[in-house]
Amino acid sequence: MQSGYGKTDKWILEFVTKDPTRNPLMGWESSSDTFSELKLEFSSKELAINYAKKKKD
Repeated sequence: MQSGYGKTDKWILEFVTKDPTRNPLMGWESSSDTFSELKLEFSSKELAINYAKKKKD
């Protein structure tokens, strides 16, 4: 692991996995929800909050 100040000026929005299931063979958590693979980057906190409020279900 590395730490530093790189890319600290961005805000990241990640989606929560809906209906996770556990793979009985490997024990991995999986889902058919593709939004869990998506990460959105924003240049400011306000932009991230405004986007989340607009897309709220």
